[in-house]
Amino acid sequence: MQGTMTAIYRLLILISTAQKQGQISGQKVTETLVSTIWASLHGVIHLHMGGFLGDVKAAHNVYKQTMNLMSQSLFAVLKPDRGADRG
Repeated sequence: MQGTMTAIYRLLILISTAQKQGQISGQKVTETLVSTIWASLHGVIHLHMGGFLGDVKAAHNVYKQTMNLMSQSLFAVLKPDRGADRG
């Protein structure tokens, strides 16, 4: 349990820092973002462990896709603002 709490705390610091630096929108509660990321990855890992995602390569592809989609959604909010600064 200590390892899990350490990992969650590190993710909390990472997301909080990114919000403070304006890399991720600060409009969402940091803890909610961390919980959403953790739950998504936890789900993929458990599906793999349960044998629901096929072989390791297939599970890795689902994990990578999940990470990509989460990253895109976190940073997507900022794209219109950055484009407005250029014009």
